[in-house]
Amino acid sequence: MKIGGKQIDSAPTSDFIVFPRKSGDIAIRANAVMDRTDFDKLCPTPKPPKKMVKGGVRVDDDEAPSYKVALNQHGSRFIEWIIIESLCGVNQETQEDEEIEWEQVDRQKSETWKYWEDELKNSGFADMERKRIYSLVMKVNSLTEDRLDEARKSFLQPREEEQEQLSSQNTEQNDTPSGEPVNGSGSDHQASQKVGTSSKKSLAGG
Repeated sequence: MKIGGKQIDSAPTSDFIVFPRKSGDIAIRANAVMDRTDFDKLCPTPKPPKKMVKGGVRVDDDEAPSYKVALNQHGSRFIEWIIIESLCGVNQETQEDEEIEWEQVDRQKSETWKYWEDELKNSGFADMERKRIYSLVMKVNSLTEDRLDEARKSFLQPREEEQEQLSSQNTEQNDTPSGEPVNGSGSDHQASQKVGTSSKKSLAGG
């Protein structure tokens, strides 16, 4: 796929954090998740219940409390799945990804995905460290407004700099100090005054 004739970089976003430990530093990497097909198979989107309306017609009841609860739970499962799918270790020598071997989390059972943070806690990751890991996952998957704003600013910056440069040039051209000759007009005016004065003196003398 190309935009403006340029090939789009297909490499997924990736970043990592290194946590210092006496026994050896721990590197955690987050890779952007490119496809949610597996999630949809394991955790299908809830469907609203039906309700009867006038005329005996059955329609979806989008306002049903049970349906709203199910949607909220489904959204939470998706975030948990994104975290589990994104995270991996980093081999210090090869810099290659190393799969995290979860003990409580089963990738095939959505009811276990919520234990990802408990496992990190039990493995010695402090509260702020766990928050950093969560933020890292959201960052590489572009799920934060800060990340999107940063990308927008970076995209618009060259255009804004070009406009500022043009505006500065126009200001310099129009900002001529008062009384300073422009295109020799002042010297021409002075010359004409001298010529006029000489003419008057000649006429008076004559």
